[in-house]
Amino acid sequence: MVVRVNGEIVCPTNYGMMVAIEPGVQRVVATLPGRPPWERLETLSAGASATVDVTVPPAPVAAPPPRVVAPRVAPGFTPPTVPPSEPLRDAPAPSGSAQRALGFVSGAVGLGLLATGVVGSLLFRNTEDEYNADRCATRAPPSQSSLSCFEQRTTLASLDTVQWIGYVGGGLVVATGAIRLLTAPSRARATPQVSIGISPGGATLGYAGASERSSASSPATSRRR
Repeated sequence: MVVRVNGEIVCPTNYGMMVAIEPGVQRVVATLPGRPPWERLETLSAGASATVDVTVPPAPVAAPPPRVVAPRVAPGFTPPTVPPSEPLRDAPAPSGSAQRALGFVSGAVGLGLLATGVVGSLLFRNTEDEYNADRCATRAPPSQSSLSCFEQRTTLASLDTVQWIGYVGGGLVVATGAIRLLTAPSRARATPQVSIGISPGGATLGYAGASERSSASSPATSRRR
């Protein structure tokens, strides 16, 4: 145990002996490992004396763990039976008709852009011929006196942009449509089925074909000879 008076440790050899201290409020603190600290305040005037009995409280007793009580089951009670869950089935593969439709649409849009590029190229050549016929290339930069050359230069720049957008954009869109058509899942082909039966009355010939999306055969048509 460690005893402190006003923060100073008291030597164990001084326990039970009178020690001279300054008058006023005296703070006595005692500590012991594993136990809560003990503290007491004592006020002494000049010439007075006091005896302090130090008693460190015992360590707190740990609370026992909570008791777990199993639920009571009434006699004859049968727990409900949970039916087994069905295994997850894979979702059916998407049909390739939507991808083929997108492929055709992409091809049509791409052809339209290519046509726009062709028209822009033709107009560009006609405007370029007029530009060269007016000798606009040898003239000074456009001004008020050469307004027609300025308009031709602006038109040539616009037509050049249109033709390149049509050629490049149309080519990319057509290529995208072709890739979609080539990678689209193929349709299931109908598989013909033929059956032959022999009976006392003659021979029976039956044939049936599978549908496009299902492997189940259609009602057979039979002929007897």
